Amino acid sequence: MAKSPFLESMREFMLVRSYSLRTINTYMHWVRPFILFHNKAHPSTLGDAQIEAFLTYLAVNRTVSRATQSIAVKN
Repeated sequence: MAKSPFLESMREFMLVRSYSLRTINTYMHWVRPFILFHNKAHPSTLGDAQIEAFLTYLAVNRTVSRATQSIAVKN
């Protein structure tokens, strides 16, 4: 995915607030596939139903563990 203004602003937001690089990378790891899963919709237009759909996709199609899903929800 090309560098989007949204992802860049998200990264800058976290850097300014002294998030660890590992945390930033984890957040970015989950946000990118979430956006792509929803056909590049802006996250501000997505809500709980879309989060649930993404987590269901992870569980069913990518066999992601419950613990990993929990991490994705917290992030």
